[in-house]
Amino acid sequence: VLLDPMAGVGTLPIEAALHFGVKAIGCDVDPRAISLARKNLEAAQPYLSSASSLLRRDGDDGRNIIHQSKNEIDQSENVDVSELVSFHEWDVCEMPLDDASVDAVVVDMPFGLTCDLDRRMYPRAFEEIGRVTRRGGRVVILGMSKGVVMRSVKEGGEGGTGSAWEIRELVDPVNVGGLNAFVMVLEKR
Repeated sequence: VLLDPMAGVGTLPIEAALHFGVKAIGCDVDPRAISLARKNLEAAQPYLSSASSLLRRDGDDGRNIIHQSKNEIDQSENVDVSELVSFHEWDVCEMPLDDASVDAVVVDMPFGLTCDLDRRMYPRAFEEIGRVTRRGGRVVILGMSKGVVMRSVKEGGEGGTGSAWEIRELVDPVNVGGLNAFVMVLEKR
């Protein structure tokens, strides 16, 4: 299971299902974003159905990239995208998911001049992401405020000890539409 806890209009979960056949959950606190994500999900159905035959059938369907989902996905010629992707109006700091129920997390952190995100929520968000991510699970972050995220990763995690995460890779800078951002890959200890 792949989770995008700040899914916005749902691009990452839909693309994960489309290209890798994984079960994906997207959530966002903004009901307008979730409404648009569901519309995007509906619009993606024809593309997923036709692309499902392109997934490799030799046992390596791409899920190993995100540490092989424990859920087996039916890869028939007519995959229903709604069976692979779901969107929910949830707060990243309080998600109704079981502990260690997620294999991988992708987060395109809100950033840019139009974003007025309360950065004090980052440690709580990473603590919650740590709670739902299984040991050995990966988290891939695209963000702009590297210092805030680094502190949050150290503070967030099990009990706020920061011991939950190991930074596996950091790519900085990454140009995103003229803005300097970074990509960080974490592994849950």
